[in-house]
Amino acid sequence: MIAGKPKTVALDPWLAELVRLAEAQPAPHTLPPQTARELVAARYGAAAEAVAAAARVRQVLDVSIPGPAGDLPARIYLPETPAPCPVTLYFHGGGFVLMGLQTHDGICRRLCELSGSGIVSVDYRLAPEHPFPAALNDAMAALQWVAREAAAFGADPARLAVAGDSAGGNLATVTALRARDEAGPALRAQLLFYPVVDCAGGESVWPSWSDHAKGVGLTADTMRWFRDLYLPSEGHWPHPHASPIRAPGLHGLPPAHIATAGYDILRDEGEAYAAALAAAGVATTLTRYPSLNHAFLHWADHVDAAMDALRQAGRWLRFALDQPPVEGR
Repeated sequence: MIAGKPKTVALDPWLAELVRLAEAQPAPHTLPPQTARELVAARYGAAAEAVAAAARVRQVLDVSIPGPAGDLPARIYLPETPAPCPVTLYFHGGGFVLMGLQTHDGICRRLCELSGSGIVSVDYRLAPEHPFPAALNDAMAALQWVAREAAAFGADPARLAVAGDSAGGNLATVTALRARDEAGPALRAQLLFYPVVDCAGGESVWPSWSDHAKGVGLTADTMRWFRDLYLPSEGHWPHPHASPIRAPGLHGLPPAHIATAGYDILRDEGEAYAAALAAAGVATTLTRYPSLNHAFLHWADHVDAAMDALRQAGRWLRFALDQPPVEGR
């Protein structure tokens, strides 16, 4: 089912002021990647600390996951529910270039608390040092590790989901595609917040790219910078593992919940992906939050609608992980 047709509303005032303050700083695409990482880490790290302080989880463990090119730092969040809990592999956003475990610490704590699922957050390799498909290969290695090791940290590998925001939403759903095509591990759900699903589209395909190209947070120029660093070969832009909306078939994927933002260049492609999943027979829910912009999860403790989105996602994930596996996957 797809729900959540929007009314035309203004950008939330708190977020509008945040955008105004951010525009006084250099845009990420005008900086060297490492400088942009430091700027964004300082900005979003403080937000993560505020969210983390309010979230209730039973235990947090820092671990290393064997990856295809070395160990990957990861963080496990365990809920205050009886073991074994279900487990969700989470991939952070940041355009495949920025952010990491700490910028998303508060989001993962909140999602753990609200869903009753263990959360495994993965610090995959970043572009441009590690372009496509490095992050995706790390994501697949992390999924296989969680399926093998979940019982050792008190989780149930038979109740496994993937989740992510923005670029992390891309990694989550492409990992679901690969799990389907490469014989597992089996997944019960995919939770996608304002995902990147069409690296070959842009303003030529999606009106939201033109409608929100600048002035509401994530800009078209920064998004193109992310794409060019992650996918330096233009021939990779339409590849289904970079642009999952262009995959030849979406059948057999796990149930999906997609949350989009009214003021986001990625809005239209995320909503089209929800429609494509539903058309392929995948149980899909879609909610657009019309007063929010890209990356709204970071501000859930300041903006009621963002917290509503996180609560809805937590309820959906709890329900999806308690359902029996879909026959045929």
